[in-house]
Amino acid sequence: MNRIFLPLRSNCGWFVDETFRLEFERRLKNCVVIYDEIIIQDGRYIYRGGKTGNFDLFLPSNQSCRDRREHINCETGKEFGVTLGGKKIIWGTAEAAYETDFYPFVYEAGMVDKEYIKWIPVDLPDEAKNTPKEIAKLDIEDRALKQHLPPTYYQQKNILESLYFDAFLSFHLNLPFLTDYRMTPIIHWKNKQVGMHFDKTVEDILLSCCISVGFPDFSSLPWEKVIKIRESRAGQDFRKMVGQVSSVVKDSYRDTENKIERELLVQRVLSQELVRQLRAKLPKAQTAFFNLGLNLIPCGGGVVLGGGKDLKDLIDKRNSWVSLIELQPKQKR
Repeated sequence: MNRIFLPLRSNCGWFVDETFRLEFERRLKNCVVIYDEIIIQDGRYIYRGGKTGNFDLFLPSNQSCRDRREHINCETGKEFGVTLGGKKIIWGTAEAAYETDFYPFVYEAGMVDKEYIKWIPVDLPDEAKNTPKEIAKLDIEDRALKQHLPPTYYQQKNILESLYFDAFLSFHLNLPFLTDYRMTPIIHWKNKQVGMHFDKTVEDILLSCCISVGFPDFSSLPWEKVIKIRESRAGQDFRKMVGQVSSVVKDSYRDTENKIERELLVQRVLSQELVRQLRAKLPKAQTAFFNLGLNLIPCGGGVVLGGGKDLKDLIDKRNSWVSLIELQPKQKR
């Protein structure tokens, strides 16, 4: 089963403004179509940080005093503080401010109670946070890493700790996890330190290849259409195909460091799976394969499919992931 985890801390960047929220919504739509289950950290993460200090807080969903259906816009430039016994122990002007909760996105999409959306009220216990904190404390001194971080120390600290907390939590849950745009250069840097090669996931490359073949760009569709595809027989078959292709590719993927070679590997396995599906589903397999022969042309981001009658027949049957392909009418010359 293909699953993806959405933790709160390392996804704060999507909640800065409407532009970033829309970008996250696009990613969420792709996740809904691609993955069998989407595991969401249930709760709200609150952060304020400036030059003089910062504070953060994880609130379980049952302790939230706000209407969770509404997005919260946190403006920077406002004062924030923490008092203890009537004395200010942290006070300053917020250079970064987040209140992160995935519930509004899922609510607006109409998926709160869908069986493939799993809400888990989990967070790292305090004693388990010491190790990622120590790693972040060491890494923050690296000059090469600092060029990818904000200038303020407390923001640097929060970004690193957020990524490492979520990485530890993801490891504990045995799940891959989604992060926001701020984390990508840090992951690149960290993987170089430990001798790993970071790139897009197999599923990301596979999705790009599928779009080049003729699948719709799921991220640009309205939620009603995304959910309809997700819950259709073809959508179920599509996720099964994603799992099969990913499984085959991952055996060789880790040993392939070149980005282009990785993309070609995914394209090749997808093309093989497409041909296998066509041969298995279509009547008169040999004739169908011959008719499709000139239409299966490797082309940059994937395979270009022509509008052969046999392929159209299969698509019209709506009983396979292939039926999600959108055949384009041939242009007149």
